[in-house]
Amino acid sequence: MRKNMHPICAVLCAAVGLTAFAACGGGEDDSSAEAAAYTISVTSSEDYALTPSKTSARAGEEITVTAEGKSADVYIEGVTYNGTDCDGEDGTYTFTMPDENVMLAAVTGRYEEVLSDGGMSFDSENQRAIIKGSRSSNTFDEHTWNFIVNFNWPQTYAVSNRSEIYSSDREVIPDDAISYTTRSNSSGNGWLQYATISIDTSKVEVGSAYLIIYFRSNNSSSTDGRLCVPVTVSDKIELQTMKETVVIDFGDYAEPGEDVIVRLFDSDYVEGTVIDGEDAPSFLEFPGKVGEDGKMTVTFDYVVGHSYSINIFKGTEWGLGYEEPEKFLMITGDVLGEGSSATGFNQYVDGELSFITPDFTIELTVDATFEEVNNG
Repeated sequence: MRKNMHPICAVLCAAVGLTAFAACGGGEDDSSAEAAAYTISVTSSEDYALTPSKTSARAGEEITVTAEGKSADVYIEGVTYNGTDCDGEDGTYTFTMPDENVMLAAVTGRYEEVLSDGGMSFDSENQRAIIKGSRSSNTFDEHTWNFIVNFNWPQTYAVSNRSEIYSSDREVIPDDAISYTTRSNSSGNGWLQYATISIDTSKVEVGSAYLIIYFRSNNSSSTDGRLCVPVTVSDKIELQTMKETVVIDFGDYAEPGEDVIVRLFDSDYVEGTVIDGEDAPSFLEFPGKVGEDGKMTVTFDYVVGHSYSINIFKGTEWGLGYEEPEKFLMITGDVLGEGSSATGFNQYVDGELSFITPDFTIELTVDATFEEVNNG
């Protein structure tokens, strides 16, 4: 028969039971508490903006950071957390949250204009103000804007596949809007003379960007160059004009009182340009009569920075030189007016009329017909 338990044994057993209960989770245990969350802060900067996917996180969590430059001049090379490089590129970066608070910062660079480098040069005639959906004056291809890059590279027949062209802002000029072709010179040796960079203006958006142009010779690893060209994309461009006057002396090629038509063709005309809110014309036409002094005066709104060719036809309706070559009058001589090599000149040179100062009058003389020039 079982004897009754001594009272002290009962107390001891109860104490042991309480201890065992606590050890099984009935009491407080620090190891079960949630891990601490740490803050994620961003270094303040006028050059860039950083946006983390969280502003606080626990150690071991993966954090995504988007980075964006605040101006077209700034580019982001990378992002750091507490001085350590994040993974990623092209504006998206990641890091694993450490067991401490985090401070984010960006490593930046600044675009600077470079128009000539390593035997390459950005042609001075290029129009860097792109008009969305339009074409530049040096192409007939719809929705195409061309830039010319000249090469001064000996014994280069092709460019390396390491060559690249991209925009600093792909939302303004995306990669698929950019293409290029190369051209050899005409001397017969086949060396590259220039490249034509084409921008599809149906794919661009209004804004500013730098065009980074890197060409490398396929025949020499040491022959290369990198250009950095600021460009703007607009819906339209307002042109500035100033009044100019051309006096045409017909000499022996037209009698006083004869009907003539003078046309000034804008050699730099671009679709999408406007003057005082109206579409800019590609040419200006002035019908009139030769004066008693054998001259005719034309005053017009000259687009600053452009050049114009002058075409003259004898008659009341415009004709074509190859149809009536004797009626198509020409000015073949050059006239150099006021100016300097630094500022340019008010001039008519190589068949192109241009001005640098307002209210200037230049006098030109008809000295041939289309028939004389082309048929001797």
